[in-house]
Amino acid sequence: MNIFFLLICSWLGTASAAATPVRIAYPAAGTIVSAQIGLIFEKTDILKKHGLEARISSLGTGRELKTALVSGQVDIILTSQANFVVLLGEGFPAKAINSLGSAGRLALVVAKASAVQNLSDLKGRKIATIFGTSLHKPAMQWAVEAGGAEVVNISQVGALHAALESGAVAAALTYDPFLTELKDKVRILKEDRFDLITVAADKSVSAETIAAVNRAFHDAVLYLRENRDQVDGWFSAQARISPNAVRESSRQNRNYKADLGAPVELAISAELKRSLRAEGEFLFERKIIKKAPDIETHVLKF
Repeated sequence: MNIFFLLICSWLGTASAAATPVRIAYPAAGTIVSAQIGLIFEKTDILKKHGLEARISSLGTGRELKTALVSGQVDIILTSQANFVVLLGEGFPAKAINSLGSAGRLALVVAKASAVQNLSDLKGRKIATIFGTSLHKPAMQWAVEAGGAEVVNISQVGALHAALESGAVAAALTYDPFLTELKDKVRILKEDRFDLITVAADKSVSAETIAAVNRAFHDAVLYLRENRDQVDGWFSAQARISPNAVRESSRQNRNYKADLGAPVELAISAELKRSLRAEGEFLFERKIIKKAPDIETHVLKF
């Protein structure tokens, strides 16, 4: 009886120790695919299957995601490349642990009925963007190309769209899936793309936990491919965006559009590293961050 009791206690202790706690946050109504992966983690047991006792949070904006990571409320965030650069540039010890790929398009848009026909028509006028995000750098660059437009910060995407609609600003930066949803209401003047980054707090998340999280990401991408309509429906309901806009935007992502048997791509490419370095230098030159970050030492090697 005593031996049996000891064996049970030992088994319970091992089972308990096998579950590693981790707190993950994703953008509730934000960038494509990262939000879909976050919803998969929320609604399935994929993380549990990889030995992770996870608490999943959905947050509204990149600023909220960064704040949650820096304050220690979460361990890992699903975010965009600019948010990772800003974290490093402000001295936070973060590590990029994977990239899901493209977050779709970002674009400088004007209202459909606007008299603005090209970039030069924006000289001396207001362009709305969201500072410290992937919309910031292109806004500054295109303002210069326009001959000197004024770039203003509007921190919420809904308010940014409302400012454009009301005429409070002449143009605005927005991104998919909102860009696709707005296609009948706006005209695109300039267009670019940006990538998704999964970021861990470097000092508090072990290498073993990161490896388990990346294995879970792999399986979550497979789940997304096999259940696109279901997951797109989850995101559509949560973000209040049409399923067609979600699907059309998501097809721009390499992992979403791949065939069911294709490999899952999570590695951070050399091209993305170059883009991260360029973003860091740009933000540092304009004194938006305190230092130009050393990207290579803060990226997980696959």
